[in-house]
Amino acid sequence: MTQEYKAMIGLNVYLEPQFRKDVVEKVYSNISVLSDDLRHELIKITKEEINVSGFRNPMLAPNALLVKSAVVKFEKESKFVKLIMQAWSFLYKEFHSGLIDTLKTLGFEISETGPDYTDPENAFMVGWPEPVDYEKLHEACHQDPKNTLNSDENALLSIWLSGILP
Repeated sequence: MTQEYKAMIGLNVYLEPQFRKDVVEKVYSNISVLSDDLRHELIKITKEEINVSGFRNPMLAPNALLVKSAVVKFEKESKFVKLIMQAWSFLYKEFHSGLIDTLKTLGFEISETGPDYTDPENAFMVGWPEPVDYEKLHEACHQDPKNTLNSDENALLSIWLSGILP
């Protein structure tokens, strides 16, 4: 059986509006600590594709206005979801190896396409292993004393690193 892949914008179904806003805000608030490549790409895309009323350069807009406009783009374009998620994941890179180990013990088969995802329109598989749900994932993640992420962060980073939507 061949696996059908879902577009990255499908991630929005699993994100509460406030958490979606928090993810985008975290990326823009921490732009200075991103890798050079991520930072340059994010600034370029933001300047070219994000419109903030009253600002020719959206990077000069107050963060709240920039985030509001960026969230709208995040909800509609897989390519932008990919960039924001690459940046957000980068901010949590110290948790990657421990989380991948946890996912494997829970029965996840880590996607070969993630987390590079060459095609944001065909990125995610669907179906976490039985009987894993958000609660079981979070419990397993917190067996690792180094994991200080909240439930939403663990779930989102798990989706990103595994390439599998719940």
